[in-house]
Amino acid sequence: MSYKNTFFYGVWLLLTILLAYWFTYPLDNFSGKYSFGANDPTGGVWLLNWQLTQLSSGNFDQLFTGNSFYPLDRPVYFHDTIFSTVLLVLPVFLVTQDPYICFGVAIFSSHILSSLGMFLLARQLKLDHLAALLAAIIFTFSGSRYAFSSAISLAIVQWMPFTLFFVHKYFDKRRRIFLYWASLFYLMQITATAYHGIFFSVVLLT
Repeated sequence: MSYKNTFFYGVWLLLTILLAYWFTYPLDNFSGKYSFGANDPTGGVWLLNWQLTQLSSGNFDQLFTGNSFYPLDRPVYFHDTIFSTVLLVLPVFLVTQDPYICFGVAIFSSHILSSLGMFLLARQLKLDHLAALLAAIIFTFSGSRYAFSSAISLAIVQWMPFTLFFVHKYFDKRRRIFLYWASLFYLMQITATAYHGIFFSVVLLT
């Protein structure tokens, strides 16, 4: 990798981190003052905390139960699925035991991963570095996405560009390993949010 490319990737990473911090600043990840903007994240935080607690305790049979909507014994099914996000932030929960920090990490990392995924996809589609950078920034920090920045099930979109990236790699190289990677990221997306999973499935099929 040339020094020019290294410098460009450094600029991309720095710009993405700065913008991600700016867009997620109301989350205030590492303080005791938890503010999540205009949207109410209570349901998402509750679900994240419940499944993280059950996973970390080894109570796998309790993952989809809950302590709300009594007398129903499976209230988790009333919420959108976020299971792949739960797995992603599980190491953070094991260290901090704080669901709010995990929530903030999930949202913040979503911005970084979204930008990376779209940048890779744009480069795979033969766009130059500047066009790939613009594609990554537009996809990651669009106004429609920011409107749901505190809704964890709607903010997690980062696995879409990774899926498409490996789909294109598969058709270019005809190597089955790329299809396996595409399947993995597709599974991560549909288990991170059913809403986006449904629409994204339509995109893949067309």
